[in-house]
Amino acid sequence: MPAMPTFDRFTLKSVLGRGAQGTVYLATDKRLERQVALKTLNAGADPAAAAQQLTEARMVSGLQHPNIVTLFDAQQERDGTYLVYEYIDGSTLSNMIRERGHLPAQQAVKLTIDVLRALVFAHQRHTLHCDLKPSNVLVAADGTARVMDFGIAQRTDRRSAGATTAATISAPPSGFSGTPCYLAPEIAAGAASSVASDLFSVGIMLYEMLCGKPPITGRTIFETIHRMAQETFDAVASRNQDVDPKLNQIVMHAIAKLPADRFASATAFIGALEDYLVPVAEPAAAGEGSSATLAFLIQRMRFKSDFPVLSGAVSAINRIVASDREPTSKLTNIILKDVSLTNKILRIINAAHYNRFGGAISTVSRAVSLLGFDAVRNIALSLVLFEHLQNQQQAADLQDIIGGCFFSSVFAVELAKSVGRADAEEMAICAMFHTLGKLVATFYLHEEAKQIASVAATRNLSDDRAAREVIGVTYSELGAGVARHWNLPGEIIDSMGTCDDAQVSTSVYDHQPARVFASCATEMANLAVHGDADSRKANLTRIMGKYAKSMKITPETMAHVVERASERFKTDTAAIGLRCRTKQLTCEASYIAATMRGEEAPAIADITNAGQVVGANGNVGGVSGGSDAVTGEIATSALPSADDRRAQLLAGIQDITDTLAGEYDLNQALRIILETIYRGARFDRVMLFSRAPNGRSMICRHAFGRDGERLVSEGFSLSLEPARTVFYGALSRGADVAIQDVNSAKVAPLMPSWYAKKLGARGMLLLPLMVKARAIGLIYADCAQAVVSFDEADLRLLRTLRSQAVMAIRQKDFG
Repeated sequence: MPAMPTFDRFTLKSVLGRGAQGTVYLATDKRLERQVALKTLNAGADPAAAAQQLTEARMVSGLQHPNIVTLFDAQQERDGTYLVYEYIDGSTLSNMIRERGHLPAQQAVKLTIDVLRALVFAHQRHTLHCDLKPSNVLVAADGTARVMDFGIAQRTDRRSAGATTAATISAPPSGFSGTPCYLAPEIAAGAASSVASDLFSVGIMLYEMLCGKPPITGRTIFETIHRMAQETFDAVASRNQDVDPKLNQIVMHAIAKLPADRFASATAFIGALEDYLVPVAEPAAAGEGSSATLAFLIQRMRFKSDFPVLSGAVSAINRIVASDREPTSKLTNIILKDVSLTNKILRIINAAHYNRFGGAISTVSRAVSLLGFDAVRNIALSLVLFEHLQNQQQAADLQDIIGGCFFSSVFAVELAKSVGRADAEEMAICAMFHTLGKLVATFYLHEEAKQIASVAATRNLSDDRAAREVIGVTYSELGAGVARHWNLPGEIIDSMGTCDDAQVSTSVYDHQPARVFASCATEMANLAVHGDADSRKANLTRIMGKYAKSMKITPETMAHVVERASERFKTDTAAIGLRCRTKQLTCEASYIAATMRGEEAPAIADITNAGQVVGANGNVGGVSGGSDAVTGEIATSALPSADDRRAQLLAGIQDITDTLAGEYDLNQALRIILETIYRGARFDRVMLFSRAPNGRSMICRHAFGRDGERLVSEGFSLSLEPARTVFYGALSRGADVAIQDVNSAKVAPLMPSWYAKKLGARGMLLLPLMVKARAIGLIYADCAQAVVSFDEADLRLLRTLRSQAVMAIRQKDFG
């Protein structure tokens, strides 16, 4: 065993791995007091290898991403070259496969998505890996995959890097680099490395994770290369019977022989895998035969006209988690696509119980920064669910269920706060989805739901027992199956189970608090919805006996919770126009609170608004009134007048002023500004560009509207090289540019050649961000069809927003 080298700055502790050219050590950086992975060249390595290692350093130093191992430093000394990497406590993917034989499909897919996210980032920065294989992927202790060893990475031709299959290096290599059984056939034939060849390697890795070995191996390098190019790959499913047809098709698509037959980009590959992770029906544990029954019921619902739309909307919001790199941007973009949903979220957020920030909140971005990601995401989920279900034919039958779901949600929030829990929003969303099975059955399986209700009433059975008799599964099992179909978090699915114990034990509460809160909130909501003066006291006594001890809650506290929930429920249903019997439910809540305190509750008066709706304006109307469905379409009447437009812009300016007055996150502040411009002026797309580190271009950092997320993810940029275009003119002179029609005779010659294909808008507004006569950024806004037509008052407000963006940047950069 050769002796370890010595370094002044580093203490080498052990060998992490050895390769053909170098050795990687676990080391301690004595200067910064942290563990690192130090890579050195083997003794006698030729100068070309040292130069290659420094090339790797230059490339990897610009790749800072959660799924790429970070390069800290590179040094070339008399005794050789070494690179200093972040140390990841984990194992290589190759070791995992060797130890386990193959990985479960879900784990393999999730690890592949991590690798692909690293490639999306690298490819956007014109870098190909060229040697992707399991030994170059580290799996951290938390299960995250991290790509390493860009040692033979190559720069792509910037002019073609954005193309889906032609992001190739400027000239093909004389030989080839990489590991034979992961090498794309076209590379072995002498073609240039490309995005497609990197994706092929990822596909082979996924194949190996599922089957335990690659599709082709050989006794020699040349045999392997020949077989990879000439032989047909066995289907994954033929080697692993647990791989279903959908995943089999994805893998075989990724490893197609011809580049044009593969996924067009890493983003497209990710999309296919994420769709796979949303199963058609993966039911909760149930009795024998119930799995097939549940799958059949969900399949029936899938054929209903709007179930796919609802599923897509819920899944899209739910996929965005707080651990995402830019969760706020993704969530805000999804919400802003739907004007009705946006307005309702802002109305509910500005209701009395939220309005504690000294003024109205005018943007979703600001709402997320103040209330938190989870709160806004949960409001969006609830509104999407209720909007789809309440504006249809069965609306009248659903009123009590929807009202009960919503009341249980607000009750759970108040209950969680009363006992000092920090996860009140999580408890709320679990309570809201607790009766999802009954909700979707009433809507999508209407005749069966009526039969279940009849059986439950005539035979005095619980809803779950009656449902099992009629449709073969309980409502809880149906709800859990739909929740899995929508890819809802495990906490929500787990909370759908009932708490059947006469008294919920402290251990159950400690281990499954969401289920206890959801169950308690649902029972209280049912009591309020189906008010019965004769049985109210007995039911309350039962509920308190069941939950009070584990939750450590008194009747007096419960009474306060009911009152606060009732007020919040009344405010929120008015704010969003939720169709339910609000007056009856809130009246019953007041009687419940009185009973909890031991006060004499009067008999419930006849309430005649059983079929009435509290609208967004607080008025009461019939159930058959006009719907306010979440459609994503902007009606003509929704377009703002000049006064409305200015009011919204002014509200946004005040929102931003309040943000900048305290501690703020720069990206959040810039998003609030962009969203204000996007919503207030009704542009189709708004983007913010900032200077690239090289100073030669402006890169799109944030965007709202049409194709905005795609343009950001692609790293869309504007060149700062001198040119006779409106963009260069605006940025070089600091001039604001408002164009009514880019196709006009005067303007058309000044439009860059790429504009029509890449952006293709007719009206355009450019607002440069200038500091000391130098452009540090640009706000770009456009309209696809309608021309930009603002008077001077509008432009003054938009310029104020631009000034706020400059102020936000300067305060963070120089403050």
